[in-house]
Amino acid sequence: MEKLKHLHQQVLPFILRREKHDVLKELPPKIISDIPCTMTDIQRRIYADHLSKKDTQDALKILEGLMKENEETGQSNSTPQRSVDQNVLKSLLSLRLICTHPVLASKQGTIGGSDSMARFDTSGKLLALNDLLRRAQIFHDEITAADNDESLLYVDDEDVDGIRTEDTMEHDTDAGILEQGGVEGAKHSLSKCLIFAQYTKSLDVVEELVFKPLMPSLRYVRLDGRTDLKDRAAIVEAFQTDDSIKCMLLTSKVGSLGLNLQAADTVIFLESDWNPFVDLQAMDRTHRIGQQQNVKVYRLVTTESIEEKIMALQQVKIAMSNAIVNTDNSTLFSMGTDRLLDLFTTEDSA
Repeated sequence: MEKLKHLHQQVLPFILRREKHDVLKELPPKIISDIPCTMTDIQRRIYADHLSKKDTQDALKILEGLMKENEETGQSNSTPQRSVDQNVLKSLLSLRLICTHPVLASKQGTIGGSDSMARFDTSGKLLALNDLLRRAQIFHDEITAADNDESLLYVDDEDVDGIRTEDTMEHDTDAGILEQGGVEGAKHSLSKCLIFAQYTKSLDVVEELVFKPLMPSLRYVRLDGRTDLKDRAAIVEAFQTDDSIKCMLLTSKVGSLGLNLQAADTVIFLESDWNPFVDLQAMDRTHRIGQQQNVKVYRLVTTESIEEKIMALQQVKIAMSNAIVNTDNSTLFSMGTDRLLDLFTTEDSA
C-alpha cells in the first residue's frame, strides 16, 4: 500500500489526465454492453478436447512449478520458462479461436469449404453476431415483389412519412414486415458498424460464413494488416462518405492507429484484447469530435471460456491504471489493503 501510494505521488506531477467527457461536453455518450454467447455443442466438445490435451496440461503444470519455485527462492529462472510460455500461449490461442469458431482450430476444417463444421450455426458467437446486425438495422432483409420489381410494392403515403395511427398498426398485417425490411427499415438503417477482431482469420470467418451466405446484399469494406498501405486511405474515405457501405471489418491493432471513423455509431468486438487500452482506443475511432449519435459498443464474450478470464483481467488492469494515475490520491487513501491485494490475484475456476 505504501509503495503504491509513493508511486502515485511520484507519477502525479508528470501526468495531466484529461478525460474526454471533461473537455468535450457536447460529445454523445458511449454505451458499452457485454453480450454473453453460449457455446454450441460442437464448440463445447472441441474446447474440452483442447483443454485435456497432454501438452497443454504438462505446460501448465511446469509453469505452475516454476512459479512456486520462484516464490520460494526469490529468483526468476527465465530460460526454461520461455519455452513453457510459448506452449501455454499456443494453447491459449487455440482456445480463443475455438470461442470464435471451431473451424479455426481444426486442421481438417476449411473456412467456406464443404466441411460440415464450416457453418455459422456451429459458433454461438456468430449466431449472436448475425442476430445483432439485424436488430441494429445494419442489415435487413429487403422486400421485393414479383420478378424482384420493387416498384410493384404498395406503400401508403402515410407510411413514407413515418405516420401510422394506432388503428392502422393494429389491422395492417404488413406493418411489421415493412418496419423490418421496407421503407421504415430503410429509414432506420442509417447506422454504420465497425466489427473488430484480433485475428485476420476471424474476419475471414465473418466474411465467408455470415456476410456472403446470409447477407449477400450487405456492402462492406475491410481493413487489416494485409491491406496495402496505399489503399487504406481510399477504404476509409469510402466508408465515411458512401451511405450504402454499412460495415467495416478491422483488426484491433490496425483499427487503433489514428483512424477517424465517425460515420459509424455501432462497434462490435468479436474478440477482445488482453490489453484493455487496445480495445478502448479501437472503439474510440467512432467516439470522437464530429460524432452526432450515441455510440453503442457490443462485446461478444463466450461464456464458461477463457474469454471471461480475459475480461476479468481487463478490469484488473483498468483498476490498476485508475489507482496509479488519477486526479488525486482519494482512490489510494480509500482503498483497503485487502481490496488492493485483490487486484493482483485472479480467482481460480474449474
